[in-house]
Amino acid sequence: MTRRAAIIAFSLVVAIGLLGLQSWDVALGRVQRGAIKAIEERTGFVVKAIERAEIALLPLPRISLSQVAFAQRDRALVGEAVRIKAHLRLLPLFSQYFNNRFQVSGRMEAGKIDNYYTLFEAGGVDWMVLSLELWPRTAVVDWARSVVAAHPTHNVIVVTHMYLNGDGTISTSNGGYGANSPKYLYDRLVSQYANVRFVFSGHTGQATHRIDTGVHGNRVVSFLQAMHSSTNPVRIVEIDTAANEASTWIYAPATQTAYPQYDAVVGGLDLID
Repeated sequence: MTRRAAIIAFSLVVAIGLLGLQSWDVALGRVQRGAIKAIEERTGFVVKAIERAEIALLPLPRISLSQVAFAQRDRALVGEAVRIKAHLRLLPLFSQYFNNRFQVSGRMEAGKIDNYYTLFEAGGVDWMVLSLELWPRTAVVDWARSVVAAHPTHNVIVVTHMYLNGDGTISTSNGGYGANSPKYLYDRLVSQYANVRFVFSGHTGQATHRIDTGVHGNRVVSFLQAMHSSTNPVRIVEIDTAANEASTWIYAPATQTAYPQYDAVVGGLDLID
């Protein structure tokens, strides 16, 4: 080959298949117990009785508890609520079903797959894919900083569920129930290390990209794709490591549909080799 080129295609398919009523009942019971524990830890109340629990996974995981009786531990105050609603992080459940299906180079917590990184070589350069939870906790961002700092010769690709808004701006929201906003992630991680090159996200909007300059002068390219379609459009990224250039396009294999309005070519990546 006359030039080094690497095609890096990223597509994430998350399928939660809890087959059979018995296994779903067990999963719902675990989620219910986790929600009750969180309520008790945050409020200091003891949840005494629940008539019914309902859970929904889309568009975001949430649980509804009906006819809830609660009391302070000294019973100085008792009460009842017709319904309590809460958003959930179903990470323990996710890890239970998917932990052993991922081959990773390192993870924040043993037995969990919500925050991890993978190292590989392509196109003559070293890469790291760093996958972080939605609206990450401060401890997660601190862990990610240590991982990136420990691999200064790897070109880092950050993947997280929500980062860019539909208009291409970096979100300043944690969704109302997350920990830290994407802007916090940018300020503490993405912009701070010379080897960070890309950020990929979804969640909102359709598709777009932006280019930022880190504190060390490195270009950081962020791509959003959240085309919720039954044709499953996929963003493809081709990186020419010799030319320090990335080309991207979106294509739906099911219908052989292209979306040329989202095509982009970004140069000046200054990849570490």
